Amino acid sequence: MRILFVAPLGFTHAARWINQLASMDCDIHVVGWRERVSPLLEQQQNVTIHALPRSRWPFRRGQYRLRRIPIIKKFLFPDMPSYLAQLIDKLQPGCVHSLGWPSAYRLLYAYKMLGGKLPGKWIYSCWGSDIYPHLLSNSERIGEIQETLQIVDFFIAGCQRDIALARQLGFRGEAFQFPGPGAYPIDQMTSFREPGAVSKRRVIALKGYQCDGAGQALTTLEAVRIAADALRNFRIIIHSAMGTWASKRFPEVKAFAEKIGRSKGLSIEFMPFSPVQEIWALFGRSRISIGISASDGAPNAMLESMVMGAFPIQSDTSAASEWIKHGVNGLLVPYDDPEEIANALRLAVTEDHLIDQAAKLNAQITRARLDISVIMAQILSLYERACRQ
Repeated sequence: MRILFVAPLGFTHAARWINQLASMDCDIHVVGWRERVSPLLEQQQNVTIHALPRSRWPFRRGQYRLRRIPIIKKFLFPDMPSYLAQLIDKLQPGCVHSLGWPSAYRLLYAYKMLGGKLPGKWIYSCWGSDIYPHLLSNSERIGEIQETLQIVDFFIAGCQRDIALARQLGFRGEAFQFPGPGAYPIDQMTSFREPGAVSKRRVIALKGYQCDGAGQALTTLEAVRIAADALRNFRIIIHSAMGTWASKRFPEVKAFAEKIGRSKGLSIEFMPFSPVQEIWALFGRSRISIGISASDGAPNAMLESMVMGAFPIQSDTSAASEWIKHGVNGLLVPYDDPEEIANALRLAVTEDHLIDQAAKLNAQITRARLDISVIMAQILSLYERACRQ
């Protein structure tokens, strides 16, 4: 079966989802912008990448005027929906799968260029920042999201919350709940896990995203400052702050972290952009994993930390409550209240029994709901059905 993915080529979640199919008997094509292609995709021999440059004009000056001349604009500034429509017409895929809202948005306009018809079914993977925050802010995108949901045939989300929202917005097809990156190779992941009781670990993993409407690393660091007296025996390692789409405010995060480290005598360090196995290893030696965001679905870092034994502290603005029972296998905190986050940190660094019991429970939960042996067959069945209908 031939599958065409419309995806952000540099996004690790997209690469992991696509790669899980690469060893199967599938003809896989991926289309996206050329700026950055994930090494996970570049190294995959069984995937054909169609990378479109955003601009063939190498300078900032003159872009405005050149874009006003139709013939020059078409040559120098490629249009993704037009390119996508041509590629779909050429490849005639059994199904087209858009990963994330920006990809679905471009596919929507390609769909219109193709006369409102695709050669196969449309699968839309909704990530945590796709629907929920747009509804909260009454975004102008809601009309386009609603139009898209009334067209797509299969809908994938990481949480039941987003499936319910899609239904409210008019989706009438079949919905599935899978993690954003797909099935988790739990046996492989746990080989990176430090042996022994989790309560003996002395590392706190802190997610370093800082961006509007999503990651709130600065709020998390303020909580670290407030709880500093309880954290002096721990190394705080900040991950996912560099080399990601959310790293444009990294200098601000870095400066604040360094200031706290100096003034409070804390060990705070940054982990460079790393392969996913190194992130697993970080969680596998961490007592706590903390991720604070203004909006999210089922956060991948939270799920990975649960697999690796790290105790999750997660903002309650995500769909973490579908995985975490507050005070039992993790803590849910307000995203904008550093005092409450600090209280959660104090509790998590002192209650050894809570940490060890949560690690055992989370190992059971993730094995049952995430493992490749459990959900990979369901994912393959979805594609087989989509491509033959």
